[in-house]
Amino acid sequence: MFLRYGQLILLSLLFVSLIGCSRTPSDDPRLTMSLEQTPSTIGVQTIVLVINDGTTPLDNAKVQIEATMTHAGMPSQIVQMQALGAGNYQASIDFSMLGEWVLIVNVTEANGAVMQRTLPSFNIQ
Repeated sequence: MFLRYGQLILLSLLFVSLIGCSRTPSDDPRLTMSLEQTPSTIGVQTIVLVINDGTTPLDNAKVQIEATMTHAGMPSQIVQMQALGAGNYQASIDFSMLGEWVLIVNVTEANGAVMQRTLPSFNIQ
C-alpha cells in the first residue's frame, strides 16, 4: 500500500513538472507587433514594441512582457511596458544568460479585452 502511494506521488510530481515546462499561448490574430530591434547581446537591453490592433496603432493599453528562455530552469522576467504613444511601448529587460529567448506579450485594452502574442525566438550571444 505504501508503494502505491509513493507511485501516485511520483506520477503527480512528474505531471506537474511537465505542465510547468510547456506553454501553449493563445495568440490573438488581431494583434500584430514588431520589435524595433531584436536583442542580441547579454545584459540589460531596452525593448521597444510597435503594437497594432488590425491596422490601427494600439494606444492606452496595459502591456506586460514576459522574457523567458526556451529551456526549463530559468525563471521568467515579467515587466510592465511604458506607453510611448502611436502604438509604441518600451521596457528594459535583463538578458542575463546566453541562449534562446522568447518574448510573450500580454495586452489589456482600455475596454478590458485581453490579447496575447508570442514573438519569434531569438539568440543572445
